[in-house]
Amino acid sequence: MTYRVLAADDETELLDALELFFAQENIELIKAKDGREALEKF
Repeated sequence: MTYRVLAADDETELLDALELFFAQENIELIKAKDGREALEKF
């Protein structure tokens, strides 16, 4: 089973770090720059 996580933050460095961490666990990270974009991706 593949898990997906949606994260929203305006600091791209944080999102990139989370993406690397989750990738090690085979978890897909869906990144959004703010809450509005996160809702669109949800």
